[in-house]
Amino acid sequence: MNELIVDAHVHPKMGADALLAEMDGAGVTHAVLLAVDTDPADIKRPDLCQQTRFRFFKTPAAHRVFWSEVEAVMVQKLTPKVTSRIVADMVAAHPDRFIGLGSVNLCKDAGYVEAKLAEIEQLGLRGVKLLPFAQFFDPADSENFRRVCAWCEETGRVILIHTGCGAPPWDARALSVDANPERLRPVLEKYHRVPIILAHLGSYSKDEPCIWFEEALQLGSDYPNVWADLAAVAWLVEREWRVERIRETMGFQHILFASDYPAVANQVSIRYMIDLVRENPHLSAVEKADILGGNAARLFGIHDS
Repeated sequence: MNELIVDAHVHPKMGADALLAEMDGAGVTHAVLLAVDTDPADIKRPDLCQQTRFRFFKTPAAHRVFWSEVEAVMVQKLTPKVTSRIVADMVAAHPDRFIGLGSVNLCKDAGYVEAKLAEIEQLGLRGVKLLPFAQFFDPADSENFRRVCAWCEETGRVILIHTGCGAPPWDARALSVDANPERLRPVLEKYHRVPIILAHLGSYSKDEPCIWFEEALQLGSDYPNVWADLAAVAWLVEREWRVERIRETMGFQHILFASDYPAVANQVSIRYMIDLVRENPHLSAVEKADILGGNAARLFGIHDS
């Protein structure tokens, strides 16, 4: 029987064939595919543009880059690439390898959100992927976010939400402040049965690695329905003190291996990230097995064949 290895955070931008080849080369048995629902028109909305510009002017880049340049990059990055339907089609073609999460843009109106949730349910996807910085919402006070949580609780689905800084041009603290894990606390006080995965364990940041690592760990310690993935931050387990911090707070039974493919494919391979866990001297054999596949199997109901 092959070792169960689940990559819990994959953006299938390269198509199924390229992804399956990468998975097979790394020994990955299953991958969780993520849709992203964004709209370049959002950054042109007066309210969202004003808020984003205000935050941009708090960043170091504001002294050397014009806002118009940043806005142009945001428009390009917000142009949709992987829809919920694309993910569903890939899962339907390879149900033994892929699990799918849809996405819904929470800065839209309630009718839009309800329609997208209905689509995700109709497509048979297992949950919702959210990006506060690119979908322009604050989890602490978004009614749409509460609407998603209530729907996931009712339908038994999961939420995977980006925590930490975003990719450029959202790679500054001020532009990604809504992705601070602490912004989830008011919602977690109410919704105790919805599994909420903190993508990147609150730690992704080009300039401030581990930016909200402690905040993420505290949430995982305080709320048993909180999980976290290691997408783009598998290096966290290289340091013994960080392993000990995870172990003494949320523990390794809610930590998921994840690559963030293909975002990091030009830097390190999925195999390299797996080996950071598999060959790690600071983790027990049980912890390694849990991280690489056991935890995801429990969360998503995966059965190794």
